[in-house]
Amino acid sequence: RLYRNGMHLVIESKKECTMFMNFEKLWDHYQDLFSNMKYIAQRTIQPALADGKRFDFRVLAHWSEIEQKYSVTGVAIRASEPYRLTTHLINGGCILPYKRIQNANHDSFIKTLVEEIGATLTKEIGFFGEFSIDAGLSNDGNYVLYEVNSKPMSFDEEDIEQNRIIKLCELFLQKLEFGD
Repeated sequence: RLYRNGMHLVIESKKECTMFMNFEKLWDHYQDLFSNMKYIAQRTIQPALADGKRFDFRVLAHWSEIEQKYSVTGVAIRASEPYRLTTHLINGGCILPYKRIQNANHDSFIKTLVEEIGATLTKEIGFFGEFSIDAGLSNDGNYVLYEVNSKPMSFDEEDIEQNRIIKLCELFLQKLEFGD
């Protein structure tokens, strides 16, 4: 994360925080790293909190042959420890049950997002069958899309992972034309 703190520029990672007097000094220090890789810059949002922790929605979606659209298979919540940069479990994040923050607005946003992303992926790239979404909520109530994963990792929530396996088996059978 890059931000201004008074007259200084600060770069913060999972492991360290470094302060620079100006952009030229920052660039001198990181030029090789920034020049040799591609990065996506994303504006920092002031996140909404759940139990005093920043959180992200992790959404798993699958194609529904019956509905002829993508639908939500499961929703998980990842929360960061206070003042931590990331919600990833391996970097100190934790799991919160979606039911703890679930409401009609969240459900509607997630359903619409899954349908729109699924339709767009299919139109632009081709059939995927499965994808996941990382999204957030700002403290002023705006939803934010962080990323879409075309090859989702497994979910730690047993019910979501079990539903995932069921949905994938159904999808494979339908695509192999074995039917129900």
